Amino acid sequence: MSTQLVLSVSGLIFSILLLPVLGAALSKKDRLLRKYVRLCTLFYTSGTILILLITIIKPDIPLLWALLCEICAFGIYVVSYCMIFFVVKKFAEGANPPANQKTDEMNDIDKINKPH
Repeated sequence: MSTQLVLSVSGLIFSILLLPVLGAALSKKDRLLRKYVRLCTLFYTSGTILILLITIIKPDIPLLWALLCEICAFGIYVVSYCMIFFVVKKFAEGANPPANQKTDEMNDIDKINKPH
């Protein structure tokens, strides 16, 4: 078994193990957040499957290439994961405006009630 194949299999096992670990870690979070994180993890798993297939079909690929593929796939996964949390946090802030912030409806009511 070549080093490239061991690296690819390890990446696949790691990506598969992320599903239950993140499911348990996010069990108390929003259901929609869990759904998007699960989909993001499944896309990462499909990327590692692709890398594994390439290393099986063409076993003489350079080790550096396999390593860079795994690093890039994991990097894309981490960035996607962070973007999901960023977007969810921003939407949560938008749903609950600060107490001193007036909404458009409040401004319209102030204009109507204000004497001319």
